[in-house]
Amino acid sequence: MAAARGSDLVVIRVIGLGNMLQAPALQEFAEEQIRLGFKRFVFDLERCRSLDSTFMGVMVGIHLALIVEPSQDLEALDPADAARELRAQLKSAATGTNKGQIAGAVSAVNATAEVAQLMNMLGVDRFVKMRGSCELNQLETTILPEKSLAPEERHQLILAAHENLVEIDKRNEAKFGPLLKALSQALEK
Repeated sequence: MAAARGSDLVVIRVIGLGNMLQAPALQEFAEEQIRLGFKRFVFDLERCRSLDSTFMGVMVGIHLALIVEPSQDLEALDPADAARELRAQLKSAATGTNKGQIAGAVSAVNATAEVAQLMNMLGVDRFVKMRGSCELNQLETTILPEKSLAPEERHQLILAAHENLVEIDKRNEAKFGPLLKALSQALEK
């Protein structure tokens, strides 16, 4: 993966496979950019061969991080309550009943038909808006370093990513329910 920034826009170029190995670096980078005030994220998928569910769940998580509920101060809540509140807002956004505001946007450009189909199968394209093609070859990017995680941290990231996918489309529960159960049980030990 590589990235470029400017104004309030971050471009993330996915090269090869967007998978659970790149997901930690994506999540850390996106969280830092949001803290720095960046509000628009564009995934350049021209060089992307495929995306796995963990990577797509992190993409949805970026959208989730940009949801703002003016009546709720999430900083005042403990982390578990804040996470539940954000998930409720994501569910509301999925059904169109969200009273909050979207502070930014997550989009994708230059996706192959296969990658677009993967995003559509899991409902990710409702939150990561497909924007067609855009010439970004001349864009100067910086390679994002890989981030290694301890096994428990990796399990937590995979669990959160798949919980995002289930929240946006209940049909994903049939696909990922056993995985969510296994990860939850592993983390409880």
